[in-house]
Amino acid sequence: MNVTLLMDTGADVPFSLHSIDGFGVQPPPDAPKSYISEGIKGNVYGQWSRVDAIQIGSFKLDNCLVAYPSEGFDDVKAVLGQNGFFGLEGQRRFTVTFDYRHSQIYLKPNSRYRDPFEFNMAGLVLRTLRNGAWEVVDILPNSPGSAAGIKKGDSIIAVDGRNCTSIAFVERERIFARENVPMRLSLNRNGSTLNVSFVLSRIL
Repeated sequence: MNVTLLMDTGADVPFSLHSIDGFGVQPPPDAPKSYISEGIKGNVYGQWSRVDAIQIGSFKLDNCLVAYPSEGFDDVKAVLGQNGFFGLEGQRRFTVTFDYRHSQIYLKPNSRYRDPFEFNMAGLVLRTLRNGAWEVVDILPNSPGSAAGIKKGDSIIAVDGRNCTSIAFVERERIFARENVPMRLSLNRNGSTLNVSFVLSRIL
């Protein structure tokens, strides 16, 4: 299946696919529903799943994690007309060069090219707040985070005793992508500090 993807340097998802003008790109029926990202006009919700591979020119990325936006996205789809986005989590596997003069984009695989695509193994969708804490904006059902009692609106202030302000985005993604690793989080909930523990597990 051929699709037209918009290269979005502001989208923190690997890829997104959607249906427009009758071109159907649908997720599996059992794909979990969740918050995806903050869009132009507010929060975007939809489903998450995987595809066997996405090929861009001569480059093939296997077992890709894909978002399927459905809510809060209609205006963007109608204006741009693409079948999806090639987001930052996909782009970071390449050295990307934009040739604006000739309207060309060049991709060169880098050391991250073979990195696996992983969803947060606590099942948490996170957003960094101005104070450096990580807000839990959504939780996948039947995930380690959900079972541990984490709730939407909680703020994570420390991971295994380490303050979140010292952890960059890329490192955060690696921390939550370690299957079968125990984790302890310190949370702020309505001004109170809570500590929860669980074991990371692949859920997508």
